[in-house]
Amino acid sequence: MAKVFFKQYLKMKLPGQGDNIAYVDRVREKLENLLHGRVEIPFELYEKIYKEFEKGKGEVTCSLMYDEKYHLLSIQAGRVEECYAVAIDIGSTTISAELIDLNTGEVLDSANCTNSQVKIGEDVLHRMFHAFNNKAGRDELQKLVAGDILSILDRFSKKIDMENLLGIGIGANTVMVHLLLNLPIETICRVPKTPIINAPGFIKAADIGINVNSFARMYILPSIGSYVGGDVVGGILISDMWKKEEVSFFIDIGTNAEMMLGNKDWLLCAAGAAGPAFEGGSLEKGMRAMEGAIDEVRYEDGKFKFHVIGDVKPIGICGTGMIKLLSELFIHGLVDRRGKLINGDRIFITEDVYITQNDIDNFMRTKAGANAAVSYMLETMNINLSDLDKFYVAGALGEYIDIEAAINIGMYPDIPRDKFVILGNTSLKAAKKMLMEREAHKVLKDIKENLTYMELGEEEGYIHYLEKALFLPHTDLSLYPSVEKRINLKR
Repeated sequence: MAKVFFKQYLKMKLPGQGDNIAYVDRVREKLENLLHGRVEIPFELYEKIYKEFEKGKGEVTCSLMYDEKYHLLSIQAGRVEECYAVAIDIGSTTISAELIDLNTGEVLDSANCTNSQVKIGEDVLHRMFHAFNNKAGRDELQKLVAGDILSILDRFSKKIDMENLLGIGIGANTVMVHLLLNLPIETICRVPKTPIINAPGFIKAADIGINVNSFARMYILPSIGSYVGGDVVGGILISDMWKKEEVSFFIDIGTNAEMMLGNKDWLLCAAGAAGPAFEGGSLEKGMRAMEGAIDEVRYEDGKFKFHVIGDVKPIGICGTGMIKLLSELFIHGLVDRRGKLINGDRIFITEDVYITQNDIDNFMRTKAGANAAVSYMLETMNINLSDLDKFYVAGALGEYIDIEAAINIGMYPDIPRDKFVILGNTSLKAAKKMLMEREAHKVLKDIKENLTYMELGEEEGYIHYLEKALFLPHTDLSLYPSVEKRINLKR
């Protein structure tokens, strides 16, 4: 497997009488002969090459990166085999990272933290407003996310020598990438919603304040449009739908809902702001999936039974808990098909945790958006649900959603359950793959060439699908035969 980041040990003769080839030329010639390709050596390494060459008495280890050609990143005296990279998923709520041994592909450590940008705004839209025509606001947001990354890298530095960290891979949506790079977001906010850049590629990490060493390169997964980021493109890469004959659907729901439909010949992608409801925001007693959050609910014998993250006293309910709760309320007849509570304007799960009618209304709009997007994309391409080979579910939220509950409320389609494939954090997995495999970069280019982007908000017919989805599970109950059967059994 051809690698993106790697080390190459060299053993050379010291300069002597009749052999006065320059140090830099000596290293370049040896590398190019071994690698059978051009090697670019930056000016800032010239002196270091001389010093390390002399220190190692002609034995050195070169840290290299391949991007169309070879780039010398650093050089160390003697033989140094340790070679590391860090894959990072920058979510709007959570940042996840893995420390990777580039020689073996083994994950040596992992870390998660809350994205500190939540101090500015729980969702992406609030952060965009904060940065809009406001350089100070942009600077603030960039420093917050860069600080989070540095904190994670500081933890990893307890396990490795950071001089052996060659690469950092980033998966994130388009807005998160712009805020990380401190780029203006005004062009994303207004029609025709054009990003400053879709594919930053490789940049020097130190250039954006990630000062782990002087040479580490950061690779950022490419975006497609204003709301379809590298995290989703990476998801397509991990799902393998890009190389199959059969048509499949891919969905990643968080603060944004991003979707793909297609196969090896074509891919249609779409996205929209799902809002904070799926992550516990916009609910009066909502919270992120953290200690104290109710994440599982059952209604039995007229009472609620629930699970709390951390097995502590419940203080709120997160997105997965709300999906299950709404499902239970509907199946047991405590709300009608419009999502309206049968009795009162709120319902208590515990003495302190409850949901209001307004909470349910907000959640209904959010789930309707996901349902309508799936239906509209299938209709656009004249594809039936039964034609789908797989229904891929990505993201941290998708990993923990109860599939039956999601189908009960009409968030997911009512299809055979063996068609659902839970992929987990594909953004993180793709970032790792792009750090490890040169071939993955070629594949990603091919995927991008096959993609067509659909702006759902500008599609005339989309609103009609949205209106139909504002019911449990849908206005057309025949689309949900298993739910209809379950309702009849419970009632």
